[in-house]
Amino acid sequence: MSIKTHADFAEGCRRLGNIRRQLKLLQETKKEALAPVKAQLEDVDEGIKLLKKADLSQIEELVGFHDYVNDLRAKQLAEGKRVSPIAQGGGATFRYVEAFEVDDEDLVPREFCSPDMKKIEEAEGRDIPGVRKVVRTRLTFRGGKDEDL
Repeated sequence: MSIKTHADFAEGCRRLGNIRRQLKLLQETKKEALAPVKAQLEDVDEGIKLLKKADLSQIEELVGFHDYVNDLRAKQLAEGKRVSPIAQGGGATFRYVEAFEVDDEDLVPREFCSPDMKKIEEAEGRDIPGVRKVVRTRLTFRGGKDEDL
């Protein structure tokens, strides 16, 4: 609709009123239709939360027992006793993964420190010593990977 006269303006306002009423009606209909689903989702979310808590508790108990058995086995081996195999079940096995935790950042040598690129990007427009902004061209192929040029 092209508005060129006062009558066109009045017609545009009438149409806008109709659109807004229909929009409000559809939003209310959607809200009413989704209310039972939202209630069910809240129940499901609560169930998931309880199961995750139980899962974590069970893992802690299994790890505690596993550590106890390992300590006992080490003691038995040190005493020259025969050691029974570790119990396994339910498809669960234990794997120890080494990781590093920083106790004191001030003691870590600089060569093992990395700049926080996210913070650098968030500091847009500020001069950061030792950092310069570069523009790279990236070519993207549909269904393929990006190539830096």
